[in-house]
Amino acid sequence: MSLSWCLFSNRRPKYGGKFCVGERKRFRVCSLKPCPADRLPFRHIQCSQFDARPYKGKLYKWTPVPNTINPCELHCRPENEFFAEKLRDAVIDGTPCYDGNSSRDVCINGICKNVGCDFEIDSYAVEDRCGVCQGDGSTCQTVKKTFEKSEGRGYVDVGLIPAGAREIQIEEVAEAENFLALRSEDPEKYFLNGDWTIQWNGDYQVAGTTFTYERTGNWENLTSPGPTEEPVWIQLEQICFAAFLEVLTQEKLLRVAETSDLGVERQGFGEGGGARCTACGLRLCLQTSLAAV
Repeated sequence: MSLSWCLFSNRRPKYGGKFCVGERKRFRVCSLKPCPADRLPFRHIQCSQFDARPYKGKLYKWTPVPNTINPCELHCRPENEFFAEKLRDAVIDGTPCYDGNSSRDVCINGICKNVGCDFEIDSYAVEDRCGVCQGDGSTCQTVKKTFEKSEGRGYVDVGLIPAGAREIQIEEVAEAENFLALRSEDPEKYFLNGDWTIQWNGDYQVAGTTFTYERTGNWENLTSPGPTEEPVWIQLEQICFAAFLEVLTQEKLLRVAETSDLGVERQGFGEGGGARCTACGLRLCLQTSLAAV
């Protein structure tokens, strides 16, 4: 971020000049590339500057604590401790308001300023559903596909989210005794709910973007702003499920409607748990929005 400012003095302007008007300082975003993933976040660096300063007679290694109410204050927590302190009233100008998500907003003079997709401060320019800044959504086209599966147990493939997908929404519209899972094209690499484990609600890094996983009882949904940097498989960890699953993205629209009117027999859980399903049918309707070439 670059800064320019106007210096004031008590002398009156000469030779037809005028007093400075407007803000004394002007800021401009000058670096459009995100920091490398292997570097410490800027907020973390600011907390670590207090490592050499005694706090109540002791030295600590400080790490940042998110504060959504006052995001431009510097709140830090000592490693392996259970308390946090506000170490500065304001972070350094240019610090992201929120680490770890798609927001471009930055702190200036202790205030969180909106940064649009045009990287102008106080701009509300947004990307359209295809990822084009201030676009009209016309650069995407929808592709539809349907396939059927008679039965399934264990990890069952639902559909593949392609690289470049945005505004991803995966939502169960009826409760079911199964769990959503996400994995890469590598069958051994799971991002969420792999290896027969069920993870907590929260944000998970998946294919270069953040997926938010929410589960209330047996009701689940996943959302992500995208874009994904690699294909991601959606799976159901299940024996035989009775669910209606709707997956909506600007790159994909998946709809799963499965019927088990003739009965379902459950005998255990797991890939080798002896579970079997009788007369369990699966129908998958797939609609995909892809960038037009």
